[in-house]
Amino acid sequence: MDEKHNLVKSSYIPLKEVSGNADTHGNSINEKRYSIDEALREIGLGCYHFKWIPIIAMSGFTQSSMITLAPLLITSLQCQWDLNIPIEVLLLFVVFFGSFPGDILSGVLSDKKGRKLPLILGQLLLLISTVLSTVSFNYIFFSVCYFFIGVAIGMLFYLSVILLSELSPLATDPTQ
Repeated sequence: MDEKHNLVKSSYIPLKEVSGNADTHGNSINEKRYSIDEALREIGLGCYHFKWIPIIAMSGFTQSSMITLAPLLITSLQCQWDLNIPIEVLLLFVVFFGSFPGDILSGVLSDKKGRKLPLILGQLLLLISTVLSTVSFNYIFFSVCYFFIGVAIGMLFYLSVILLSELSPLATDPTQ
């Protein structure tokens, strides 16, 4: 464990090799520096990764369930609100149209505030919008709720992909 701690520290402070050569300050001339990529490769998967992976998986599950249930729900609302087909298609389009601002919002927030805040905001927005859509009284209110569900799905999808790529060790990273 001490060796791994030195590897993480070495990405900021050079890890000195034992050598007979030293400069006038007593520092070793042969310093070995580790890049962040090399340190991550040496560390591998740890407790931090195993805490985040279920959160990302649950986020992906909520996204996919909302996308899967949207057409079924809209079809069932046709009978209740006497909707015609163009309005059904428009309601389905609203979900996917909302994902574009969600992607942009998620990117800006995660670059400025870190990945955790947009992930929490996306989950809260999804929860609130879903609850409000269940009590909607007409298709206009329902479409507004579904737009914000799309924003939340966009935020969560973008963050899930980014977090998985950042948390995966380089040995299992397919891009390396």
